[in-house]
Amino acid sequence: MKTLADLKKDLAVGVKVKRLFGPKNNGEILTVTQIQSNGLQFGKSWLDYPVSSLLDYDDKIISIFEPANRPLTAEEQQIIDNRPIDKKQSDIDMLSDGSMMFRREQRYFSEQKAEWYWGKWSQGKRYSRRDNTMFDKKVRGKLSLQYKIV
Repeated sequence: MKTLADLKKDLAVGVKVKRLFGPKNNGEILTVTQIQSNGLQFGKSWLDYPVSSLLDYDDKIISIFEPANRPLTAEEQQIIDNRPIDKKQSDIDMLSDGSMMFRREQRYFSEQKAEWYWGKWSQGKRYSRRDNTMFDKKVRGKLSLQYKIV
């Protein structure tokens, strides 16, 4: 298995790849038209390099995975369980269009280095409030894209 650094060395402008798996046009031959340190371009479409934990590369096949959706760790759950809750202040905020509790929560999660709580990527993680799980870029999910260098 090769690394992301190896892939960056092996790809060059003019290299052709065949899309084996993806959201559209499987079997399509694409030509690399531009390369940057953070991604590459096929015609008008850009492909950002993923973090190395979400990439498999073995000479010809490039596989890119989605971040896995996993249960919260005990530490992450504890951070969420200990967030500031003030029912009375929340009721006042709802009636007065205030944001006191929002600001308290924002400060708390910032102090805990848990900006992921707000649904944005932070430290390779993003929290899903819908099902109380964590998307984690260190854990592979399902296959997202696959290419073969031709």
